[in-house]
Amino acid sequence: MSKRNIIITAVVAILIVILVLSYLAAQKSPAQTDQGEGAGDTPSESLGAEIGDKAQNPVKGELPDTNPVGGANPIDGAYQNPFGQ
Repeated sequence: MSKRNIIITAVVAILIVILVLSYLAAQKSPAQTDQGEGAGDTPSESLGAEIGDKAQNPVKGELPDTNPVGGANPIDGAYQNPFGQ
């Protein structure tokens, strides 16, 4: 056998081993994740939910009034359309 055939055979064998190991890991992963989550756990009791509940909202449901003019349009009436008359 030539070196090229030996290298191709070795690469194919390594790929097969990797595929088999990844398949076995995928089969075991659902059982491992079920151990961390009990039967009574709900999504609201997750770590992300706890962090979200503890985080403070600086806006608190209302956006601040950022209009410096106070509601008046400063350019209202500044331009008159000559074709609109």
